[in-house]
Amino acid sequence: MRYMTDEQSAWETQNEKSKALIRWGIIIAIFSYFSYILFTVGKPQKFSHFFNWTFVNSLSGIFVFINLIITIYLFQVKSDRWKMSRAFKYITMSLDIIFISLLLILTGVQSNFFLIYFIVIISNSIRYGMKVAIFGNFSVNLCYIGTLIFIYYPHLKVESLSEEFLKILTFWIVGMYTGFLAWRFQNLRTEVEKYKKLVVKLTTPNTDGKS
Repeated sequence: MRYMTDEQSAWETQNEKSKALIRWGIIIAIFSYFSYILFTVGKPQKFSHFFNWTFVNSLSGIFVFINLIITIYLFQVKSDRWKMSRAFKYITMSLDIIFISLLLILTGVQSNFFLIYFIVIISNSIRYGMKVAIFGNFSVNLCYIGTLIFIYYPHLKVESLSEEFLKILTFWIVGMYTGFLAWRFQNLRTEVEKYKKLVVKLTTPNTDGKS
C-alpha cells in the first residue's frame, strides 16, 4: 500500500476532516427531516415504498457508525500514529455516493437529493484532481444505474432512459471540467514552488568559503 509524504498527508487529512464534519451535519439533518415527515405526514406519495422507519433508522445507524470509524481514523492520523493511505479519499467518496444512492431509493430518483451527487463530484474533483474526478464519475454511474434497476425492475424500459442518460452525461461534463481545473491549478502551484526554490537558491549567500 502506497503512502503520502508528510505534506500530502496533512493536506488530505485536513480535507477528509472537513468532509467528515460536513457528513455529520448531513446525517443529522437528513435523519431529522425524515423523522419529521414520518411523524407528521407518514409516507408522502412521491416517495418510494421503501420509505419507512425501518429503512430510515437502519440507514442512519449504518452511516453514523461508518462516519464514526472515519473520524476515529482521522484522529489517529492527526496524532501521527500513521500516515493516511492514498486510497482513503477514494473510499470515503465511494461511501458518500452509496449513501446518496440509498437516499434515492428512499425518496425516488426525481428527489432533490439527486443534486448531492454533483456536490460530491465537484468538491472531490476540486480538492484532488482528475483521477478522483474520473473515479467519482464511474462510481456515480454504477450506483445510479444500480439504483434505477433496483427501484424499477422489471418495469425499467430502455426507451424511457433518455432523461437518465442526460443526467449521466451531465455528471461526466461537470466532473471532467472541475477535474481539469484542479489539474491546471496543481500544475501552476508546482511551477510556483519551483520558482520559489530557485529564488531562495539564488538569493542564499554562498557559504562554501569561496570568494
